[in-house]
Amino acid sequence: MSKLKGDRAQTNEQNTAPSAPVEAVVVRALVRAAVRAFAELNAIRARDGVPYMHDGWKSDVDEAYFSSVVDGLDEAVKSATGRSAHCHPELYT
Repeated sequence: MSKLKGDRAQTNEQNTAPSAPVEAVVVRALVRAAVRAFAELNAIRARDGVPYMHDGWKSDVDEAYFSSVVDGLDEAVKSATGRSAHCHPELYT
């Protein structure tokens, strides 16, 4: 009976463990989204410091906090790919 439990456990692990190609596709999609988000947020930071609200007024977000969010996104991309999000190759694919 213990052998049967072991076989079942192994089968469950095989069914739930993501395959390497699927993981690579998901990671690449996440990196692409993060790089594009960084480009947009960095443009907002360079132009205005913080985003505007729907009524045309600057939002109440602190500029230092907004800048730290943009920088954190860049650091996440660097740790995942080894390259900065600024002019990352995923922008051009």
